[in-house]
Amino acid sequence: MDNAGNILKKILLNMKYDSRKTLKENKLLLEEKKQYALAWDGRTLELPLNAVINNTHNHSKFISRSISDLETNFPLWSEACKIHKPKEYGKCLNDYKIKWNSSVKDGSVRAFKIDGKQYYQCYNVHVPDKNNSPVLGTPKDMKMAGYSDNCVSGRFWTAYSKNPPNPPAKNPDGDNTPTGSADVDMANQACKTNAQTELSKAVSFWKNWLNDPITIKKVKENWKDESNFLATYMNTFTVESRDAWNKYFKILDNLILTFYDNTKPNEELDSFAYVVPDNSLYTIHVNCSLDDKDRLGTMVHEIQHLLYHVKPLNPAKKINNVFVTKNEEIEPISNIFDITKLGSFGNVNNSDNSEEMETDLKKMDYVSKTLNLPYETLWLWKTESVKKEIKKPGYVCRETEKMSNIMSVRRHLGVQPKDKITLDMLMPYITKKKYHNDISWVLMCWAQRNFTDINVMLDEINALAFKQGDEPPKIGDLPKPNYG
Repeated sequence: MDNAGNILKKILLNMKYDSRKTLKENKLLLEEKKQYALAWDGRTLELPLNAVINNTHNHSKFISRSISDLETNFPLWSEACKIHKPKEYGKCLNDYKIKWNSSVKDGSVRAFKIDGKQYYQCYNVHVPDKNNSPVLGTPKDMKMAGYSDNCVSGRFWTAYSKNPPNPPAKNPDGDNTPTGSADVDMANQACKTNAQTELSKAVSFWKNWLNDPITIKKVKENWKDESNFLATYMNTFTVESRDAWNKYFKILDNLILTFYDNTKPNEELDSFAYVVPDNSLYTIHVNCSLDDKDRLGTMVHEIQHLLYHVKPLNPAKKINNVFVTKNEEIEPISNIFDITKLGSFGNVNNSDNSEEMETDLKKMDYVSKTLNLPYETLWLWKTESVKKEIKKPGYVCRETEKMSNIMSVRRHLGVQPKDKITLDMLMPYITKKKYHNDISWVLMCWAQRNFTDINVMLDEINALAFKQGDEPPKIGDLPKPNYG
């Protein structure tokens, strides 16, 4: 029966085959279940069910974009304006912006992804000169060209339908996002819509954080001293400050979400999301099989990893020192994650670690009395951290993870660069009356480092954002991104 079905499909495909379409697009003709979305020119895009719509046109947001945003995302506009309208450069860019909004439908698809291939809204700003060679034209010459995975030399998507597009759903912040076919798994579709919404908020959080004068001042100080950086990141230390700063904003403006669930066993099924910076600085993988109660915090967390890969805002040494008491000897990074140091909590009968365990128990007793906490609460944090460390050695206190945790905590608690995270803020989470994933990971590292003085730890965490006694920061200490 299966063979007969395949044969029938091949016959039907041959009967309906359209040479203008790719094989994948032709196969769409045989699929009964599809999703439909509004195309830039008002037609209906015909997409397979596994297509993910990454971005949609939003006229109100686009018209409010700044000159620097346009320069980053539309460099050809900038080049054309420098050639044709150098004395009216800003007006020229604004004319491009108006032409763009008048050429595309509000709420239409701007980018979508199928089987790992990304399709973008393509446009053309070139016109032929007298020798029939392409040169940059003016705003009135700009034309939309459709969707392609390579706007210069790729093939354009040709699968359109006479079916009406599905009505868009309203996101919490007002964006119109196509919902896709009713046959799409609604839980996954809700995950995708929510993730796109929270990503937008996370990007705004990071842009505000990076543009804060206190952040700019602090980062310049961090980057002065080469010894602040681990050997692992020495290759990134050579990145010029301006280049690194601009790269941060390029990442923030070009982030793409890709989704997976528990039907894909090769993915990280126990993570809410993950990134692979060595493969892509722009892609965040989101797990739709887990109920992420703080997806915004997750997005803030994962973006930090991508920025860290370009050049750490706070060097690993400083992050590591957060969890080491001042009067203690700072261990080399290579020794910090030695799982044998935790053996006493993994096996309480291990006599080789009895002296170390006795010291740890005395420390917990001291901390419980100092903070007026039940001894059992600290024991729970210690054992939880050990279990996590055994499962994934080095992860609990890994410097880039701690920086991501800390940034997510700041976002969750509403702490700006000029403000402090306080013990009172954390106490409900220490006592487990409240829960937040990233706060828990910070506290597990605190436990793993044998409950270093928490007030000192918080001072060090706050110092990653600002330093008491600094001169008033100046905007010019690090350039705001010029996107040039």
